[in-house]
Amino acid sequence: MIPILYFLFPAAIAAVSSWTLTPLTALIATRLGAIDQPGGRKLHTRPIPRIGGVAVVAAAVMSGTILLVVPGFEETFPPNLAFAMLVGAFPIFTVSLFDDVSPVRAITRLGVQIISAIIVVVFGVHVYPDIHLFGTTFHIGILSIPITVLWIVGVTNAFNLADGLDGLSAGLALISAISFSALGMMTGGPKLAALPLVLVGALVGFLPFNLYPARVFLGDCGATAIGFWLACLGLRSGSALSSGVAILVPVLVLGVPIADTLVAVARRTVRSFSAGGHGLFIADRDHIHHRLLSRGLHHPRAVLFLYSVASVGAAVAVASTFVTSRNAALLLVTLIAAAFIGVSRLKYDEFAVLRGGALLRVYDVPVLRLSIFPVFFDLALVALALYGAIGLKFDDWRVQSSRMLALQLLAIGPATALSAFSLCGLYRGSWKHASVEDLFRSSVAVAIATALGFLGSALLLGDAAPVSLFVIYGMLLQVFVNGTRSSLRLLLYFKHREAADGDAVLIYGAGAAGALALREFLTNRDHSMKPVGFIDDDPRKRGRFLNGYPILGAVDVLEQAVLEQQLKGVVLASSKIDPQSISVVRSICSQHDIRLMKFSVELSSVDSRAALMPQALAGMKA
Repeated sequence: MIPILYFLFPAAIAAVSSWTLTPLTALIATRLGAIDQPGGRKLHTRPIPRIGGVAVVAAAVMSGTILLVVPGFEETFPPNLAFAMLVGAFPIFTVSLFDDVSPVRAITRLGVQIISAIIVVVFGVHVYPDIHLFGTTFHIGILSIPITVLWIVGVTNAFNLADGLDGLSAGLALISAISFSALGMMTGGPKLAALPLVLVGALVGFLPFNLYPARVFLGDCGATAIGFWLACLGLRSGSALSSGVAILVPVLVLGVPIADTLVAVARRTVRSFSAGGHGLFIADRDHIHHRLLSRGLHHPRAVLFLYSVASVGAAVAVASTFVTSRNAALLLVTLIAAAFIGVSRLKYDEFAVLRGGALLRVYDVPVLRLSIFPVFFDLALVALALYGAIGLKFDDWRVQSSRMLALQLLAIGPATALSAFSLCGLYRGSWKHASVEDLFRSSVAVAIATALGFLGSALLLGDAAPVSLFVIYGMLLQVFVNGTRSSLRLLLYFKHREAADGDAVLIYGAGAAGALALREFLTNRDHSMKPVGFIDDDPRKRGRFLNGYPILGAVDVLEQAVLEQQLKGVVLASSKIDPQSISVVRSICSQHDIRLMKFSVELSSVDSRAALMPQALAGMKA
């Protein structure tokens, strides 16, 4: 049994060494000119030394050497992992240190990182050929080598990219190192916990100088070396587990830096296609931590928030080793869903599929404008509905036992469906401005198609196809046909709603005129108005929604809404509002210095001899 002192003592040495060396590195940085100047995308307002990572690396190496050479410590860690981390980090640290003093090309840094990753693989530290995921073992064979290289290079850069706020990268690394130490203690005892604890100690000694307002930065040399070491520790931790999400545990432990890197790569890739020439390696101020600042979080609070998120991810990683594979999968799905929701709240333009109208470009493809296209598309929908019905009815998703029936129905279904669709006029007119009447007509067409299909089946196949099969088929076809034909209107609605920008206004009148006003404001950006809801004198409408927008109540809630919603205007959309209520609204608007407007639709005669000029019928009067 290894005494607890044997693996805590080197960590304590690392903490003291790092705390002592950090001020010295700041002085050396000043002499070398390794100073991070303010300006541009930088958030700090004064020059700050940026090779503080030298102190962290030096402290970790000195303390790790104790584990290597001092008698009594040689059994506290796997030596091949320690040698791999030490030798592999040297090229990365050296090139990054040069980069802190004088810029080095990105492709050169990437090449060195790949070399360091290969060194680690040569030492035998890599993803195991057999990996465990959700209670199942997958054999990946030789693919474990490129996966290892990709993992190490990715995590190395992730911590470098995360070094954008004071104390962020070092703090996230500390949380990760503590988590790997805990996982090591659970899977291999002190022997696997000692090495991560050395890094914990080095970071604890450095953090007081790096927290907001920072007196020294990690620099590329520190961030990349720490990221490299954590990637190596993650390889050993993930491979040592055989339960829960196993191989994904290191991903969860290093969740925040990895998520930030994936988001950065994804949005820069999208931007490179849409903005013409902006590459993956062009720095910007759109990282997750930058977005948090732009959303109003103060610098230290943004860092603490990301610490909290990282701690939750690490806790889930550790917890997954104690639960069943099913529960571990639920934890993972929950965490991924939370991450997607969180990123969506940051409002990245590159990911604004609905707000940016990216999906609407599909409808501009020339082939979709051909009159024959809807016919072939409906054939595919009929086949898909038949397949779904057979799968749901007979639980035969591979269509093995019911293959003959499926082939027979494929001969009947498309013919009856296209006949019904043509009879009901689905191929006449445009669906761009589809109305309720159009959807009703398509619903009737599907009902007729289903009935004709059943009659045809009964005449030709007898009782081979039960009624319940056609009920399922009709329901699926109803969803597919109406869904595809109303998809353009739905996408346009979401685009207008998501992209709505301008002055926040409240619409008075939650009726037909109010709905028309809402639609006008959403579709016509010239008004520069963003509806936030309705008020209405009818008490029965309070708490309900009109076209997705809340009906807050009557005039008595207007003043509260002005303060809470930061309103810039109120729009009178109904002609039935009594004068007394209008006087109250006018008084509140005057008191808070906001606009009071009236929305109306006018139809007037035009002199037949005059030139007819196109003009909007919808008008607003202040």
